[in-house]
Amino acid sequence: MDADIVRTDQASFEAKHDDIEQHIEKGDKEQLMRSFTQIIDQSTSPEHVIGQDGIHAPTTKAPRHWYRRKLTGWIHSHLVPEGFKKAVEKKYGNFVVIRSTGEYHYEEMPIYTRIGMHLLFGGYYRGKVVSSNLMHELFLKESLRQGIYFNKPESVRQIPSFIEHYNIDMEEYVMSNVDEYHTFNEFFTRAILPEKRPIADPEDENRIVSSADCRLNVFNSITTATQLWVKGRDFNLINLLQNRELAEELDGGSLAIFRLAPQDYHRFHIPTSGTIVSIESIQGTYYTVNPCVVNEDLDVFTDNHRCIVTVQSPLGFKYAVVCIGALLVGSIVFTNAEEGKTLEKGQEMGYFQYGGSTVITVFPKDLVEWDEDLLSNSNKSVETLVNMGENRVEYVLHPTFENPVRTSFKEPYLLQEKGWGEFDMRVVLYFKNDWAEPQNIFFDLHFREPTYTILHKVTFYHPPLPLARLITHEFPPSDVEIAPRKRKMSPSLSNITTTKKARTPPSIIDDNSSESNGQDTIVDHVYDEKDVDTIDAIHSAAIDEHTRKAWGLPDNIDICKLAKRLTTLTSEQTEEVEFMIKNHILDENEDEFVIDLYSLGPDLLTQLWEFTEKKSKSSVILSPFSLVQANTAFIDD
Repeated sequence: MDADIVRTDQASFEAKHDDIEQHIEKGDKEQLMRSFTQIIDQSTSPEHVIGQDGIHAPTTKAPRHWYRRKLTGWIHSHLVPEGFKKAVEKKYGNFVVIRSTGEYHYEEMPIYTRIGMHLLFGGYYRGKVVSSNLMHELFLKESLRQGIYFNKPESVRQIPSFIEHYNIDMEEYVMSNVDEYHTFNEFFTRAILPEKRPIADPEDENRIVSSADCRLNVFNSITTATQLWVKGRDFNLINLLQNRELAEELDGGSLAIFRLAPQDYHRFHIPTSGTIVSIESIQGTYYTVNPCVVNEDLDVFTDNHRCIVTVQSPLGFKYAVVCIGALLVGSIVFTNAEEGKTLEKGQEMGYFQYGGSTVITVFPKDLVEWDEDLLSNSNKSVETLVNMGENRVEYVLHPTFENPVRTSFKEPYLLQEKGWGEFDMRVVLYFKNDWAEPQNIFFDLHFREPTYTILHKVTFYHPPLPLARLITHEFPPSDVEIAPRKRKMSPSLSNITTTKKARTPPSIIDDNSSESNGQDTIVDHVYDEKDVDTIDAIHSAAIDEHTRKAWGLPDNIDICKLAKRLTTLTSEQTEEVEFMIKNHILDENEDEFVIDLYSLGPDLLTQLWEFTEKKSKSSVILSPFSLVQANTAFIDD
């Protein structure tokens, strides 16, 4: 073997990547095919160290384990570092959402996937679909060669570096001692301890569990899936299932796509209990199933080698489990799945030998209602990172938080968040026992300490007289600044600036640090009227169907508009609102009354909406920040 192929020093590593990127830019298929063969040569070498070269080398010269970087949803939307943006744009990797925290997690693509992807594209800048017997033969040949090597005893030398590179916790597996494995494929298809993947609601036939540790997308129909995720020209049920009768039976049905990455537990499980009706093997190629390819005009799911498992549910319907091989996958092996055999929900069906792979489940039309967080992420064309079988605890935060409904699946159940205001948090506990209904418990958001006090500056532009009167009554004179503001259209109006004390947990990133990094601190930012439309749009979008359900918000009520209307009422109308609310809510402090519109409940919100719709006299606008939080104070005279 050429010495250039096996050397692993940093200079060689960088030069090799530069060469590959040049081949991609030029669309040089011959050089890319040669590079693909070379990395298989490296990976089948006894001296190979995973992560330094070969198939698992990263696609860029970024620091190792860059894929572990996590970003909050807000940072992902507004302040994604330039390096990550370029990496996603150039298809070095992609983001997934960790379901338990709502964080965006960057996963870098292995070099073999990147080369295989661009062989299909026919060049990065061309974006053309390439389909040829030559490429099919290359993928088939190298997948078989890699699989044969990983079944050899000498392949065990690569296990320690694989564990280190992907940070795998071996204590979760039945065989935790790496010395007990005889081949790399035996390690790759390792069995997990049952207690590490408990099955949620095992006796409840109406609940579906995840088929695998995976990156998950769910869709209510094939049509939606093709609009948002699967862009292959010929992707439809007939082509996927190769069974017209079954395709017609499942026409218009919902589907879930479980994508397994190399670092995942690679056994797949049945999502509901059922009897195996048939198992059909369909020969095909071994394209990569990375999202960067699935989102392009390539028929990876309908062209790849796959097995179609038809399952008869005890509830009287049939559904399909499609097991799809991918680039460098050795084979699909069934363990418990046999024709005529009945499996319990979450029971193992089989496993994939080395490589990435995918499981697709297709259910009849209008039968499945997916969890809202999974649908929300899928509608944004983002995968959700989930584990097989999951149990969960759900946290319902105030709607003004980013991702207000959070779910935790792994003990200890932990929520870390920064926030503003005096809000309750609801925690929904789901029990394994089928006789126990989900239980709601409530916490003050500030349960770590009795109170945290931070001064927040809030500016009200052009407040109506009733509001100005209330503010001057609520705050001591030293905290209120009334300054005239010259405006051609409204010379008589004034500004009021107050310093509002709010109980809040300590911020993870303090204001000074945020400002020095060029980030707006939302609490202290002073908005002008021109910002109102933008702010309303942001928060209206944030209050999605999932949040509305969690908080019981009526569909026909716009919280921002309601808050604006409340600020335009006369003093007499304000007293009516105060009386209306006090009839519904008892406050511990009789001298002060704080309205949190989100927590009033659907009946009272509807009353307020109808009342303000009739009584509102003007369109005077409050500070957007105060409107969104909707904490308007009413004080007894």
